[in-house]
This record gives sequence, structure tokens and C-alpha cells, in this order.
Amino acid sequence: MKKIILILVLAVTSTIVSAQNFSQELIDVTTNFKQKITELANDIKNANSSQERESITDSIEKEFENFDNYLNKEMRKNAQRDTYSCSEISNNKSMAFSKTPTTFKIIIDDFRFSGTPVTYSYTDNDITIRTTPTTFKLQAGEIEYTSTPTSEKLKKEYRSEKDTLKIHKNLYNTISIVTNSDNDNDIDIDNPHNNNIRSAKYFYFGINNFINSNGKVDQPDADFMALNSGRSIEAGLCLGLHRWELAQNFALDIALDYRLNHYSFQNTFNLIKQNDMITADYDNLPVKEFKRHNLRLQYLSIPLQFELELGYTNPCRLRAGIEGSIRIGSREKQVYKTDGHRQVERIRSDFETNFLRYAFTFGLGFKNLELYGNYSPVQLFKNGHGPELYPISMGIRFVM
Repeated sequence: MKKIILILVLAVTSTIVSAQNFSQELIDVTTNFKQKITELANDIKNANSSQERESITDSIEKEFENFDNYLNKEMRKNAQRDTYSCSEISNNKSMAFSKTPTTFKIIIDDFRFSGTPVTYSYTDNDITIRTTPTTFKLQAGEIEYTSTPTSEKLKKEYRSEKDTLKIHKNLYNTISIVTNSDNDNDIDIDNPHNNNIRSAKYFYFGINNFINSNGKVDQPDADFMALNSGRSIEAGLCLGLHRWELAQNFALDIALDYRLNHYSFQNTFNLIKQNDMITADYDNLPVKEFKRHNLRLQYLSIPLQFELELGYTNPCRLRAGIEGSIRIGSREKQVYKTDGHRQVERIRSDFETNFLRYAFTFGLGFKNLELYGNYSPVQLFKNGHGPELYPISMGIRFVM
């Protein structure tokens, strides 16, 4: 019986010593962790670029992961069941730590740390950090820093001078503005030439149609211009040239655009010019089995668009603007069979289409996708040289 009692006493004593050792070790590890996090938070204050801040953010998250891994390992060794908690006063330190299958919490005086599978949070005096898979937030005295996969904001408030530093990073560029209390000083920190910021580039795909003289869609004044809407497509590539930041979340873009408009006709005919008028010839068709008939026009355009961003985290975009275009190519294509043999005939001509035109363009976007629509108040054909038709198109843009 004495041996059993002795064994129990030794086991209890060993457990108490082990818990005390772990408590002291936790304090030491926590002190080291606090020191590293404080240094990194100060580094963010003094960082000069978004790339440097992103690198420091990665280091902070790595420290969180290392600390969390330590807690996982050590608490698993000291815990007797899935849920473990302890509260004590050791070396004049009030501390509490707990473990559940999904959560760690450490509290030592003003220090707070909690970790879950998807979130870390940290507080210590004037430093507060919270990180999730999509958002990183840091507050430390005069500094406030927030970053997401698509936006970044850094705000410094100097209480004596009342100056404010704001950095906004959207999908296309990074720009920073410094304003004082009189709002009379604007400085671009990341780029000394504010008007040299590249705007968006994207490719797009959509459908074509016409509006007739009565304002109706898909009802051309001339029957021969009736389209096969499913095959009348528009495609193009737009390369951003410059962006002017006019205000926060509001900019003006200029770009270079290549566009292909493909009009697929429902009917079988030849496009001919009679007395400077484009019309259809149904009589001289040396074909037996007509497959496809289309008109392809190519344009080089310069869009000038205003863009408004709504929100900082995954902002929506509204676009509106105007574009001028030059026709750089045009041809008619017929595909048919004669005596069982496939024939392709291409005819290159201007077909009395306007060489110059302009159009209004609109867009609504989110992340890398954008719905758009274009309308040209300039007729497809020269005035009096063909049916009165006004081109329209709509589709989707893929932002690169």
C-alpha cells in the first residue's frame, strides 16, 4: 500500500513540475514571439513600398504559423484530453492558456494570441494584428495597415502634424497620395509620373447586331442585311496605355484596341455596288448549296474611358467612355458547294462602309470579368450609300 501511495505522489509531483516547466517555457517562447512581432510591426511602419510591406506581412504570418505549431506540439504533450486549460500566476505573470480541437488561446498580461485553422489574431499593448486567408490587418499606434489579394491601404496619422498618408492598390496600379490639413499637397510616392501609370489590358468576346432607322434591333431596313445572330460575333484585344488618377477610386484610361466585327448573313446573295449604293444581287449566284456568307470588318480604336471603383475589397468597376475607330480591313466571304466540291470565295472591298466612326462604350466589372456594351451613332454604310444601320455589340471582357 505504501508503494502505491509513493507512486501516486511521485506521479502528481512530476505532473506539477512538468506543467510549471511548460508554463515557464511558454512565457519564454511568448516573449521571443512578442519581440519578433513588434519588430516586424515597426518594419511595416518604416517600409517604403508595397512590395516591402507584402514581404513583411509574409514574415508575420510565418511567425504566426511557427508559434501555432509550437502550441499544437507542446499542448498536445501536456494535455490529458482534447480540451485543456490552465490559469496561474507565475513569476509575477498572470497567464492563462487553453486548447480545444480547433482553437488555441494564450493570455499573458496585455499579450493575447488566438489561433484557429483559418484565423490568427494578436494583441499586445498598442499592436493589434489579425490575419485570415484573404485579409491582413495591423494597427500599431499611428499605423493602420490593411491588405487583401486585390487591394492595399496604409494610413499613418501623425497627431502633431495631422498629415495623412494613403496608399491604394487596385487591380491595375499602385498610387499613393500625401495630403496635409490644408489639402494642398499631392505627391505620387511610388511613381514620379502620375500620368504614366498603365491602365488595364483585356481581351473580349461578344455578339454584333444593328439598330435600324426606327430604333429597333435585329430588324434591318433592307432584308439582305438580316443577320444570323448566333454567328455574328465580335472579338478584340485592348492594351492600356496610360491612366490618370483624377480622384480616389476614379480614373481616366486611354488605350489601343484592335476589334474584329464578323457579320453572318441569313440570306444568299452577292454584295454589289450600283450607283455608289450597296445592294444585294440574288440573280447571279453560281452555287447549288450555300453554306456560309459573312462580312468581316476590322478596326483600330482608341478608347477613352472613365472608371469608378466601388469599394476597396474586391471592388466593382463602372466604366463609361467614347472611342474613335479607323477601319483597317474589310472583306466578304462566301462558302458553298458546286458539283459536290467545297468552294470559298473572298472579295475585298470597302463596301461603302464608313472609314471613320466613333462609339459609346459602357462596362460593369468585378475582379477579372467585365460585362460591356457598345453603340455607334455613326451608320455602318456611308450616308445614302446603303441601308441605315447603326452597329451595336455586347459581351464580356477578360481583364489580364
